[in-house]
Amino acid sequence: MSTKTKTTGREQAKNSSTGRLRQPDLTKRYKYKQPEIDLDSQQFRTTFIRPDRTPKNLLADGLIESLEWRSEGGDPVLQGTVTLHKEEDEPMLVHEGHVLRLDVFWQGKWVELWRMRLYDEQTTLAGSTTFALADDMRILQESVDYFHYTKTKHGGKPKGWLCHQVVRDIARRYHIPLGQVAAGKHHITDLSGEMSPMQAIQKAYAIERRGSGHRFVMRWQAGKLNILPMKRNPFLYVLKDAIRDATISKAERDEGFATAVTVRASVKKHGSRKHRTLVYQYVNKAAVKKEGFVHKVLNGSGVKDEQDARTKAKRYIAKHSVRQRTITGLQHQGIAFVRRGDAMWVSIPEYGFTGKQAIAFVSAGTWTLSGGSFTMSLDFSFDDPFKTAKSKRKDKDAKTRKDAEPILLKSQ
Repeated sequence: MSTKTKTTGREQAKNSSTGRLRQPDLTKRYKYKQPEIDLDSQQFRTTFIRPDRTPKNLLADGLIESLEWRSEGGDPVLQGTVTLHKEEDEPMLVHEGHVLRLDVFWQGKWVELWRMRLYDEQTTLAGSTTFALADDMRILQESVDYFHYTKTKHGGKPKGWLCHQVVRDIARRYHIPLGQVAAGKHHITDLSGEMSPMQAIQKAYAIERRGSGHRFVMRWQAGKLNILPMKRNPFLYVLKDAIRDATISKAERDEGFATAVTVRASVKKHGSRKHRTLVYQYVNKAAVKKEGFVHKVLNGSGVKDEQDARTKAKRYIAKHSVRQRTITGLQHQGIAFVRRGDAMWVSIPEYGFTGKQAIAFVSAGTWTLSGGSFTMSLDFSFDDPFKTAKSKRKDKDAKTRKDAEPILLKSQ
């Protein structure tokens, strides 16, 4: 006699063919692990691009003492520093405004990794000169202008602007060369105000993302601005035995952090025009055990009944009560083509990072070339950047329902 185990509707939906498509198993999505790489075989070539000098392109390998580049969370602009050394009687061969290009020998050919402009020269009495580096998307960040992209019957935009049209207009105004730019399908009818060109572009693609669900990345590549759909890296890099050090902690509490909330709302009494006060409290018991009883009061805007209050409380708690574990400052031999957003298999079994729990996403990184050594320091997030906000919210809500207990305090 066989016994069937009762499953919930959510579990049935999750295990259905449609549910499996909507909730990809990352261990299967990243089943193609990067073949073993001889990291010592990575070769680099540095070139200064000097439009006002002869020769225009100057090989810089013998001039550079150290080189560092950084990709910081929330900032699409690649930045860095380069330190040069020259003898006392030698002239300085480069100056602010020149461009440094870094190439890496990869799969039998030289491939450009990045190019950044020199800024903020600093010279020491010992003969070292340091420049700050930044790619030319910095120009789009530092400028300020007034932008006005709306529907215009007589201006050729009766339906509004598409995101790629906004980019082309800004690129024309700021003399920015364009590479590949993803086309949009959702019209922008009201994007106006004083802002930087970067903010205008980001707002245009945020509107496209809300309409299509697609995410986009901005990169400065080969001297041009590129805006492309975000894609998962085809191979999964594995960091394991060669990890030199790392810090494991939890994300900091944000201003809205809470393990319990109370929703207060004025709602109509059933069958009457009179109002009553609804007070609904929601507690995440598991979070209270770890973090203490941290309470916030939520206003009742949009709340019409107890169900609305429960939904509002659950969503807030799901977003603000659980602090994810983080891995920061992971020290490892450098891998040239790792980018922010890439998934990696970070295997640290003694701290529980194994199997699907080991898949993390690069949120920031610093790469350093110095004295023939190439190293990187990476920060990781376990938030899947390819997962939609809606699916994230559903998963968090489900977890919260298991840990939290709703309490109806009073209804007057």
